[in-house]
Amino acid sequence: MLSQDSGMTDSAEMNLVFRLGGIGFVLPIDDLVEIREATPETPAAVAGDESLLVDLRRPLGLSQANTDAGARVVLCGNPQPWILYVEHIDGIFPASEFEHRPLPELLWRDVLPTFQRLALWRGEVLQACRAPQLEQFRGEA
Repeated sequence: MLSQDSGMTDSAEMNLVFRLGGIGFVLPIDDLVEIREATPETPAAVAGDESLLVDLRRPLGLSQANTDAGARVVLCGNPQPWILYVEHIDGIFPASEFEHRPLPELLWRDVLPTFQRLALWRGEVLQACRAPQLEQFRGEA
């Protein structure tokens, strides 16, 4: 499921690419604790606490398919790690493959200031994000 560059790249210079609702996201792996395969078990059985699971599809207005498929990405959090549901993981790739750009303020100002940066990767535009920004959705999922 994961592909990782076999070079001697420092982990702080690597990014996780994942998909949710047909949208590609990129996250630095220094925000990552671990990746777990999704199971038919309840989030509480997987995480130990159902409140730790965040599914961004609802707050972002994306289609909500079955959460038994996909993966759960455990991210650094405050005060404790939390779990992000993702539909697909493309892999972990060197940061040098990504070109980050700011999103024009006109496009995010009144909607989701969380998402202010884009990343160009292999001819595709991805939404750049960090765990602390995504964690704000914990109460909305």
